[in-house]
Amino acid sequence: MARSALQQIREADLHARSAELVVDGQSLLIGHIHIHSVEPILDVRMESGHGQALGMLELGEDRWPVYCLDSNLDILGNVPATRRACVLLKSDHGGVGILCDEVRVVDNAALSIVPVPGCMRGQQSLMESLAVIEGKVTCVLGSDRLSRMLQSATNDEGLETGHSPPGER
Repeated sequence: MARSALQQIREADLHARSAELVVDGQSLLIGHIHIHSVEPILDVRMESGHGQALGMLELGEDRWPVYCLDSNLDILGNVPATRRACVLLKSDHGGVGILCDEVRVVDNAALSIVPVPGCMRGQQSLMESLAVIEGKVTCVLGSDRLSRMLQSATNDEGLETGHSPPGER
């Protein structure tokens, strides 16, 4: 059974950090163990033909579909000038790239993590919990849920990404 993002952050004592992804001023938190790498946006080959992905990032033999989200986590069809980094997320559903304005490392000990209130829960929700960072409330996202949502946007159009979950090559 898959562990929630909250459980993974709490259990990640060896990797006692998370990544704060900033998109349009909105902070999103993802456990460091779910980050494959952070790449410059210049390495993304912007091209059509990959569903709602704006392009692909080639890293070794893998091709990662790259998406641009707004602060509501809706997929954008263009890249705002503020985007500077591409965070490659790994999950059981294949990896994806997310374009961000900035990425910061956060020490998990500095976080106050609470469950998502009942009125904000849902099967389609990407939020797994909430965290307070430096007095700001941010969403803790599950990389599996986010990857699944983005991959389904690509796969709904019958396209293959060329990236497999780690260990399945």
